[in-house]
Amino acid sequence: MIYISLLNNITLLVTLSVIHSLLLRYLGPGSKRFRALSGTLFGLVAVTGMLNSVELQPGVIFDGRSIILVTAGVFGGPVPVIIAMLISSSYRIFLGGAGTLMGVLVIIQSGFMGLLFNYLRKKLGWSPGLVHYFVLALVVHVNMLILAVFLPGQIASEVIPVIGMPVLTIYPVATLLLFILFARQEQYRKMVARLSDREAALMEANKIAGMGRWEHDLSTGRLEWSDTIFDIFEIDKGKFGASYDAFIEAVHPEDRSAVDTAYHRSLETRKPYEIEHRLLMKDGRVKFVLERCRTSYNDEGSPVKSVGIVQDITYREEARMALEESRKMLRLIIDSIPIRVFWKDNNSRYLGCNIPFARDAGFDSPDELAGLDDYQMGWIDQAELYRRDDRMVMETGKPKLNYEEPQTTPDGGRIWLKTNKVPLTDINGDIIGVLGTYEDITPGKKMEQELINARDRAEESDRLKTAFLNNLSHEIRTPLNAIVGFSELLDREETDKKDIEKYAGIIQHSSSQLLAIIDDIFDIAAIEAGQVRLLFKKTGIRTLLTRIIEQYQIQALENNNNLSLDIELTGSDQYLMTDETKLNQIICNLLNNALKFTRNGKIVVACRGEMDQLRLSVSDTGVGIPEELHGVIFDRFRQGTKDATGEYGGSGLGLFIAKSYAELLGGTIDLESSPGEGSVFIVTIPLKQPDSAAYTE
Repeated sequence: MIYISLLNNITLLVTLSVIHSLLLRYLGPGSKRFRALSGTLFGLVAVTGMLNSVELQPGVIFDGRSIILVTAGVFGGPVPVIIAMLISSSYRIFLGGAGTLMGVLVIIQSGFMGLLFNYLRKKLGWSPGLVHYFVLALVVHVNMLILAVFLPGQIASEVIPVIGMPVLTIYPVATLLLFILFARQEQYRKMVARLSDREAALMEANKIAGMGRWEHDLSTGRLEWSDTIFDIFEIDKGKFGASYDAFIEAVHPEDRSAVDTAYHRSLETRKPYEIEHRLLMKDGRVKFVLERCRTSYNDEGSPVKSVGIVQDITYREEARMALEESRKMLRLIIDSIPIRVFWKDNNSRYLGCNIPFARDAGFDSPDELAGLDDYQMGWIDQAELYRRDDRMVMETGKPKLNYEEPQTTPDGGRIWLKTNKVPLTDINGDIIGVLGTYEDITPGKKMEQELINARDRAEESDRLKTAFLNNLSHEIRTPLNAIVGFSELLDREETDKKDIEKYAGIIQHSSSQLLAIIDDIFDIAAIEAGQVRLLFKKTGIRTLLTRIIEQYQIQALENNNNLSLDIELTGSDQYLMTDETKLNQIICNLLNNALKFTRNGKIVVACRGEMDQLRLSVSDTGVGIPEELHGVIFDRFRQGTKDATGEYGGSGLGLFIAKSYAELLGGTIDLESSPGEGSVFIVTIPLKQPDSAAYTE
């Protein structure tokens, strides 16, 4: 009888588990309402158990209240177990009888033991197993037998033998079974809560990421969207057609064909697809989305359902386009500036550059330089120098700024650069290469060199002018002193006729020297002022040269020189149209120069016709002219030797005048000379002039 009654109580326990599970599902474990109803449920089930109890003696009943109360303590917590204890204790007291005290104490100790177990489990973070639950059930019911001592008189000794075995076997097992049911409920509840939290977190993450999920049932054509997709497409859920065609209508018109093709190709190939496309909003805005889809198939290979996600990537695309625009703008800027810009990796290989740099390197596009080094550029001669600078900047981490260096161009030329190099770092501050700029300062360097040359020329000109003035002072004073001195001697009474003739000759010679110097000064002034007048007329070359030779024979003999004339002219070349006076001065200046620098030597004036040119030359066996002076010998104030003013005298104007007149006559003058081997001055002028030649300025 007692076993049947206990089995009936177990049925109540299962009912308790089911109702408790329903309350838990609909009210939630944390609400006050749930705790109150849960405690009431435990209490009412305990009362129901007492209504179906086994009465061993009047007022002494046994039922499953201990199982219910310990379960309330373990899985309900303080509030439910207290409510359950109050309800069940009140009803037991109401029933009265000899077993009232024991009954109430069993209720209290069962609830307390369950509550203690619950506390320890939560406090220690403990996950009890079946053994732990069985031990608790056994302890509770051992205590229940011990509490039988509170039965009056001989009742305890009569009752304990009857209930001992069921209490220590069926009760713990029934308690363990109820524990298992409630533990499974608790595990299920926690699992559902975790899944719910994860789902909420996933939905929140998808919402934050702008990602939604869709399903397309191909058998019914039904299309289901998550709320996030409606937000992305900005479509009212109630107005959406819920079909594939409705989806295609929401896609940007220019992308519909691509999206439709991608989906149907995926169905044919049975492969997932991914595509980026645009959405056109009602207000004209454009959104960008990323779509992925996977389709499942039945046993016959027919597509059944497509599942996909849609992610709003508008911000990413707008950022990408803005970045691309910034890159284009930056590229436009660095390609437009005249400064060359380049950047290399830590192996000094080019990562990029601007267009001016690429052109300097001999390439059409910066892309052609990627991965190359300086040894593969047009400036291979400076490659090691450039790489050494790169290494220094990268190893020290210090920039190298505003330094000048040469560079060989692809066509073999040479330019000058002003270069800057700084370390190139990543976001962590680690040096990953070098960033450099340079500008072509070749025009500035040329101008600088021209200024230096101009300064040198000015200084040289100043030096030459000073030397010229000093020499001119000497050249003028010498004949003037002779004129003054010998004029005074002519006034003396004791001067005889022979001395008078001698002194008069010296005065005449000195006057001629002085006049020649003054003529040279006037000539150079006229040349520099561009006021030289030319008178072209028919001139007999042989006659002119013969007269000049006769004029200088006596002067040549004074220095023991042999002066001769060598003429090779045909009859038609005997005459030409030219300025006879200027041609005469050219020959005389060259002859004066030869006589000045030649001692005990030979001087030859030669003339011959060559094609349509007349070639005149004055050669001597004098001291010669150093090669380094050939380029400047025809400049003003220049002379053929550095000590010429000291030993040979002269103003340094003769060759300048000769060259200027030769050029005015349409010709040229050249020099062939070596120190100690004499000199040859060659004048070439047009052999004939037009018959209409007249006065020309």
